[in-house]
This record gives sequence, C-alpha cells and structure tokens, in this order.
Amino acid sequence: MLAFSNSAHAVGSYPQGGFAPEAIAGIWNGSDVVDPGQASNVLNAVSGISDADMWAVGTQETYAQVYTPLIEQYAGGSAPAAAQAVCSGTLSLLSANAVTFPAVTETGFDMTTSATQTIVVGDNTGSGNGWSVTLSSTQFTSGSGKTLSDSDFTVTALPTSSCSGTGTCTVAAFGNLYPFSLPGSTAAKFLSDSTNAGLGDIQVNCQWNAAVPASTYAGTYSSTWTLTLASGP
Repeated sequence: MLAFSNSAHAVGSYPQGGFAPEAIAGIWNGSDVVDPGQASNVLNAVSGISDADMWAVGTQETYAQVYTPLIEQYAGGSAPAAAQAVCSGTLSLLSANAVTFPAVTETGFDMTTSATQTIVVGDNTGSGNGWSVTLSSTQFTSGSGKTLSDSDFTVTALPTSSCSGTGTCTVAAFGNLYPFSLPGSTAAKFLSDSTNAGLGDIQVNCQWNAAVPASTYAGTYSSTWTLTLASGP
C-alpha cells in the first residue's frame, strides 16, 4: 500500500469466476478504481512520488502459460488540482508634484489663491491594511528673509482619488482630517486611507488654499514639503 495526504493506493489480485487471477489496483479517494484489464495477472507492489505519478509491478501469464513482467503506470484518475499564488508587492510613494500657487498682485485687500497637488501611491501589497501620508514643512521664506505663516496654507476639502495608469484599483477612502494646515517641522498626518481601500496605484488630488494678507511683503516665497508614506490608516 502507498499513502498520500488525500488518498491511499493498494495493488493485488482477485479470482475472477474460478479462472486465472485478475490484477486490481484500488485507490481510496472516494471514487477511483483501476483494473489493468489483463487476463491472468498479479500486481505485487506499488510506489510513486505523488497521486498523479505511481507505478505498480507484478507478473502476467500468457495463454501459453509463460510468465512475463507486468508494469502499470497510474497518472491520476481525478481532475488535477489548480493553484495560483499571488505574492505581495510593495507600498510606495510613486510621485508627488510641486505645489505652485498663482502669482497675485497687491491691491490693499486680503487675497486667496489655490493650487492642486497630485500624489500617486502604489499599494501593491495586497494586504488591505490601508495607508497614510504624513507631511512636514519648512516655513515659507522670501529671498529677503520675509516669511508667511504656516496657518495660511490649508486643505479644507476631502481629497479625491482615482485609479492611476491602466491597472484596476480600489479607490481610497480617506478619514476626515480637514481642515488641515501646514504643520511646520513636526510631521502631521495628511492622508489616512481606510483598510480594504486604496489598493493598486492610486492618484490623489488635494486642493491647497493660500491666504495672502494685504500686509504681505512682496517677494517670491518658497517652502520644502516632506511626504512620508506608511502602512495603516
């Protein structure tokens, strides 16, 4: 007898109506029984490496009472199992554009401008853990050393998301962290994607608003923003 995880196999012989013995191979997986069908033959042993690749050996007798080796191969009587492995990929921040606000001209009134930041996150982990993005920033400073307040730069509306590229995705489901103001040097959570969402390559669009007080010094101001991606909301 030969046993595997899902079946057991045995060979031997049985008398057929008082005539010469008939070889038999039994496969105890609930359905299959294989008989080599030769007259006057016996199977003595079975061996193999799997359910689908086994060999049985014995003897067979011809009508002239000459005994010769009998070798049978069993290649599986049931439909083969099918499997598909899906391996986990990576979580990565694929791109994030620079945010450039349109120029404004001093008029004696407080002004507001806006600009869209596009961020592409690749969640190819297949984990459904969700992800988050934190943001830290340096203060907006002009060439002459004048500064703008961090609190004047905000995201008030919930960011939107869509599939990036040609692949399918599960769009992100963001927690409500808004209104969000530039945090300065201490990183703060800027995007929080829920579990079982944001799978695949996700494009996120955020609308930033800049408040420019009437008392602002003229100049070109710049700030460095640092985005950090992490697993989990």
